[in-house]
This record gives sequence, C-alpha cells and structure tokens, in this order.
Amino acid sequence: MTSLPSTSELIKKYGLDAKKSLGQNFILDKNFTDKIAKSIGDISEYEVIEVGPGPGSLTRSILDAGAKKLISIEKDQRCLTALAELKNFYGQRFQIISDDALEIDETQITDSTKKFKIIANLPYNIGTVLLIKWLKIAPKISSMTLMLQKEVVERIIAKPNTKHYGRLAVMVNFLCDSKMLLQ
Repeated sequence: MTSLPSTSELIKKYGLDAKKSLGQNFILDKNFTDKIAKSIGDISEYEVIEVGPGPGSLTRSILDAGAKKLISIEKDQRCLTALAELKNFYGQRFQIISDDALEIDETQITDSTKKFKIIANLPYNIGTVLLIKWLKIAPKISSMTLMLQKEVVERIIAKPNTKHYGRLAVMVNFLCDSKMLLQ
C-alpha cells in the first residue's frame, strides 16, 4: 500500500459514525492530533497503548511521531476494518487488539521489562474508571496523556482547598504529576 486514505475517507468508506452509546468522538483535525502526539514527548523507544482509536486519526499521528510500537485497543467492531488499513500501511509497529479496555491487563500486552505510555480520548462514562485502574499499575507507566471532559480534568488537577479538590485529585496526584495540556 503506497498511500493511506484520510480518516474522513475511511469513515465514509466504512460507514462509521460516532456512537453515543460508546461515548465516541472522532477527532478529524490532523494538526490537532499531531499536537496531541507531540505532547507525549519522545516515543521512539516506547510502546504506546492507545485506547479507543476509532477510525485512527490519533493513531496516525502517534505512529508518524515515531512510536516504537503502538498497541491500539478498540471495542467497536465497526472500526476494525478501517484500522486494518492503517495496519497494512504502518506494518509491525502497529498492533490492534479487539477488546474492552476495562478488561485488558496492560502489563500483559507490553514488554514487561520496560515502562510504556498511554494515550486515550476517553468517554466520560469510563474515563475515571480507566484512570483509577491505571493508577494501580502506575510504576509500569511512563506517562498518560488523556483527553477527558473539562470537568473531570478540573477534578484531577485541583489543588487543596479549591472547589474541585477531592478524592480523585488526591489519588492521582499522590502517584502522578498532573496538568492540563490543551484547553
């Protein structure tokens, strides 16, 4: 395969539409996804786990940014054929796992001798659940770049004695340095 159809073309080709029941929100702006991929720093020596790639816009940017290996976990069966086109283009650096990210043991799908990075555009209904799950394996994770609803991010980055400060901020900031990157 010499050229890759755009994400919009793949969405049209496979009749994909964002499903509210899965909390999907497809990001189509390549400049924006490139900015997100660059925000995770040098990934040339890392395995990166992406949760919910959908039709693969952020996937492309992560691979184009030089990820050593990208493991994308996708629950929506409809997106797998579009992702297969990316797999054909990017080859062995890209692995697709058809499963529910809530059920995956990330330490079993990555090189157990090295830390990995996580990047995800998470729906509201599972964002906090996945974050707490990942905090349990925080020593294995180099970084997490998560796109969440603004209200959730405000709760994560909240400082003591502020309106949004609570259990989530305490748990996250005990194990991580959190900050809002893009608004």
